[in-house]
This record gives sequence, C-alpha cells and structure tokens, in this order.
Amino acid sequence: MKIAIIYRGNIRGFKYNECYKTHEKMYNDLKQNNIDFDIHLCTNNDEYDDNNVNKIINLKSKYILDKNSIKKDEDYKKAYSNINFTTQGWSDNFQHNIITYWYNNNYLFDKIKDTYDKYILLDIAHIIDEFDINLLYDNNNYASIFESFTGCNTRILIADYELYKMIMTQFKYILNNELKMVNPESFNQNFLTKHNIVKTNKLKIFRIRTDKTILAF
Repeated sequence: MKIAIIYRGNIRGFKYNECYKTHEKMYNDLKQNNIDFDIHLCTNNDEYDDNNVNKIINLKSKYILDKNSIKKDEDYKKAYSNINFTTQGWSDNFQHNIITYWYNNNYLFDKIKDTYDKYILLDIAHIIDEFDINLLYDNNNYASIFESFTGCNTRILIADYELYKMIMTQFKYILNNELKMVNPESFNQNFLTKHNIVKTNKLKIFRIRTDKTILAF
C-alpha cells in the first residue's frame, strides 16, 4: 500500500513540539506497518518558516503561495462573491481564509500527478489526538465526528481518489455556483453526500492558534 498525506493550511503548528510530535507519531506508525507514503504540501507565506517545513519527512512536493497575489486572481474574486454563508459571526476575514484554503487545495491537486491507494487529507496546524491506522485498510471514506456541527468537517479525512479529487477541487465548483448555506461544514455535507463518508471518533484533531492556544472540541 502507498498513500499520500496531503497537508493544507498554515504551517504554524510545527513550531510547537506539542503539535509536531503527533505528526511524527503518525509517520512512525505508517512505517512500522510497512505503509509507504509521500507527503505533499501547499501553504501560504503567512508565518512560513523553512525550519518547520524541514521537519516533514518524505516531502515530495511543496508550494508556498503569496496570499496577496492570490487575492488579485480574478477567479479568487469570483469565488469570493459566490459565497454567502449565513452563520452568526461570519466575517470578511473568515471569507478570505476559506477561499484561500480552497484555492490552495485546487492548486496542489493540479500539481500532483501520482495516484495513491489512499489519501490522508490533513490540516497541518493541528494536533493529532486520534488516528487509527486500521481505517486505511477498508474501502470506506472517513471523517471525524468532532467539530462537524450539522455538516462535515474536512480538516482530517481518509479518502479514496474520488473523494480526494472532489475535496481538492471545491474551488472550481464555487466558481460556477453560489453558496447560500449556513457554514462551510453544511456545504461539505451537501457537496459530499454521494461519497458515503463515515464519521468516526477514531480521527480527532485539536487546532493550535498563533498564541499557542489549543482548541479542543
């Protein structure tokens, strides 16, 4: 078996040993179970640090995109105008963050030419609290039950190629469709319904903020 770990989001988490050591444990668990893996990364220049990236083993590709340049892209502007999430407290900053996230995913998908038996899609600025390696051995797609609200959280997923492709190309969908939904999780739930994703407590992550605050769910 050969899998891909697809790292998205901000690289900040690897500044903290509390975060990095949980990813290192995942690498070691994969190696001990004779699971070969490549890692692919796409992030932005915010809080970027080569020292943190150099901690990643089996890093086959990395792309560091300039956030300000992305915002000038006409496709970015169109996607931004197509989103109308209605959840209380949704802000312009959240809107830019989610569009940048989806833009980066799409960019990385277009760059990866290899195919794999399974894909672990994972936000890098998160502590991995639960990761059951046995979930890689069946034909199901898995998401965490945590932080899913009334929808589906995609910050950690075990996916086949079709789900991986759909997640990584959400940006293209948004270019041609208006999103009048409650929040990103509800969009994911509707967007991914046909993939029969199993929500499990055997995948769990904690978010780590710039001030080293750990958010547990």
